[in-house]
Amino acid sequence: MKTAIKLVVPVVVILLTAFHSNVSVQQSTPWVAPSSADTIQNPLKNNPAAVTEGKKLYDKYCWTCHGKSGKGDGPGAKTLNPKPADHTSPVVQNQSDGAIWWKISKGRGQMSPYEKSLNKNQRWQLVCYIRSMAATQQTK
Repeated sequence: MKTAIKLVVPVVVILLTAFHSNVSVQQSTPWVAPSSADTIQNPLKNNPAAVTEGKKLYDKYCWTCHGKSGKGDGPGAKTLNPKPADHTSPVVQNQSDGAIWWKISKGRGQMSPYEKSLNKNQRWQLVCYIRSMAATQQTK
């Protein structure tokens, strides 16, 4: 039994250190999609119906962390690190549609990857809705 504990403790320490290092890197580095994501074209660009459907998805999956208006201030955001993105900000809005779609697909940290739970079209609808958030902010 003592031998098993002696073997398990170092493994647990190594795993915790690796997890902590990964979390620290995620907290301190900007989230950049690979350059290949910039070449992915949005098949629903300028589609008002996609924005409407994207809002429904956003209200179901995203608002608790990103907030109802996309500012990254949802009720679940308080304990998250890194903090959820402000979808109305130039940092997000200046990214390509493909980069935003890639991030929704892959997730990071505590943000779930949605490539298996949402189909491609639904992820593009979310991109369209996130794009509409910039226009909403300009009118306020």
